[in-house]
Order: sequence, then C-alpha cells, then structure tokens
Amino acid sequence: MADNNVPLYEAEGEKRDLGVMPISARRALMIAGELLTPEGWKSLTLGDRRTVVMEGAKATIDRAKIQDITHKANPPSDWGDAVTDPPAEEAPADLLEKLGSDRPLEVEKWTGLRQLDRFAFVLVASEGPPERLLRFYDGLFQCASVVLPAAGVSGQFRMVSTHRAVASARVQMRIESLALLLGSDTTPDQMFAMARIAGIQAGKHASQFLPLCYPSPITRVDVICQADYGTGSILIKATVDAVEKSGVDTEAMVAATVAALTLVDFAKHIDRGVSVTDVQLVEEKDVEG
Repeated sequence: MADNNVPLYEAEGEKRDLGVMPISARRALMIAGELLTPEGWKSLTLGDRRTVVMEGAKATIDRAKIQDITHKANPPSDWGDAVTDPPAEEAPADLLEKLGSDRPLEVEKWTGLRQLDRFAFVLVASEGPPERLLRFYDGLFQCASVVLPAAGVSGQFRMVSTHRAVASARVQMRIESLALLLGSDTTPDQMFAMARIAGIQAGKHASQFLPLCYPSPITRVDVICQADYGTGSILIKATVDAVEKSGVDTEAMVAATVAALTLVDFAKHIDRGVSVTDVQLVEEKDVEG
C-alpha cells in the first residue's frame, strides 16, 4: 500500500475534517517526541494538519518537519519521550491475547502490514475498550480477507461471487488552473489522498444519507485520481465490491462524486468555474472469489 494512502480507520469513526487527531497523526507526533493537546491540534491550519497526517503514514517519520509544524500550535507542543514502531517480526503477545482465537494475527499477516497499521493495532489495543480493537481488526482486514467457499445443498463447496461496480467522475477546470493547482504547495499526492479518503468513507456510508439506498455487504471501496493536463481535468474512478449479488452502483457513484467534490474544494480558490462532470456508472459485474 502506497505511503499516500492514508486510512481513516473504521474504529476511530468519522474524522474527515481532521478536527480530531487521527491515528496517523498521533503516530507522527509520538515518534517525533511531540506532545500536542487537542486545542493545539485544532489551532493548526488544515494544511498543516494534513501534512502531519500524511507524514504519519510514511515508513519513516521526518521528525524535523513535524516539530516545525507543531511548534506553531497554540498552546505549543511539549517535548515527550519518543516512541518506536512495534516490531515487524511478529505481533506482541498481549495483542494476540486480546484478539483471541477468533481473530488470528499470524506472522505473515502481521509482517504484511504497514508500519502505520501495526502502530495503530498496538495503540487501539492499549486504549480499549476490547470491542474497539475487534472492530479495528475487522475493518483493517475486510478488504484483504479471503472469501471462503460456501457449501451448497449437496455439501459440495462453491465459490462465492463478489459483485463489483465501477463509477467515474471528472473535475473540470481551465488548463492553466490545473497546472497552477498541481504545482502549488499542496502536492497532488496530498490532495488525491484526501479525495480518496472522502470517497471511500462516502461510498461505505451512502445508505446513511440516501433514503432509498439500502445497506450492502461492502467488502472494498477504492478510489483513484488521475490528472489530465491536456484537458484541464482530473478523472476519478471508484470501485466498490460487495459479497453476494448486491447492487452497489449507487455506492460507487457516491464515492466518485464525493471524491470529486473534495478536489473542487481544493481548486475553487484558483478557479471559480471548477465543476464536477460526467458522473456515470462505468461497469457492473460479478467477480468470482
């Protein structure tokens, strides 16, 4: 998983506005040895908060960068004991005990995680309650979990299908505006990461704000953003998977649209004519698991 893929974990709830410090930001601060109060965090600009969040998803934390940002806070940060990431070789014994046998964390699964994910596991386990740790496990491995064969009437096993929907949207602006936007202090990786986060969260929770959209057994939501300098636009593609034949076309279009609106929020101060166009369902099919 790329460093610019910053998750807002299911277990920590909705934090899209970064008003509350996400786990990725806490990792950056704790490894940098910085103690920042909730008030100090909120006093930082949204751009600085985004930078800290992005830094926390990287394999190696730039401590100097974090300290330069947190010292702007009001109240300012204090010095603390810097922590280190959990060992990558195997999960800590107390974490395995808290997870229990129902949620195994084998060596292969543990070593395959990013540093941020391992850090988050230990942090959530230490802060409790136990139910939150179990939700964290389920949310983290939901997308990568193997769909087990289901038994038919005859006792023979059949593979369970995954239903997939792909939708797209386009953010349109002037060509010179796009060049200016992607060449600004806010890097494309940061903007695209925030758009991806917003799109994923919206796709997963579409049924909560669309009256006729019923909850679906979603197993994966993914959002990709790609700049097209020739047309002055950014293309967004959202993919939603669900177990069973459950219609997730609406969820895919919601994910693409919200990701596009997130980019509009970045671009509107450069180009007041920026718009979202071409929201459409690109593909819908069953994929054998």
